Amino acid sequence: MDLTVRERRQKVADCIQAHVKQPLATIASATGLSKSSVHRHRQAIERCNPYPESSWWESQIGGNCQP
Repeated sequence: MDLTVRERRQKVADCIQAHVKQPLATIASATGLSKSSVHRHRQAIERCNPYPESSWWESQIGGNCQP
């Protein structure tokens, strides 16, 4: 079964939170995603984090909120 975009992003966000400043290859092997996919998700996460509460949006609970 393939993961959704939200699930892949969540995996990358969890891995980044657990081990800050990891190289792309390390995150890719830990998540089972390609390096380019990890790079795209990491860039998206960085663009969405200008506010202190932004990290909450990347959590499992925050990701399940519906407007």
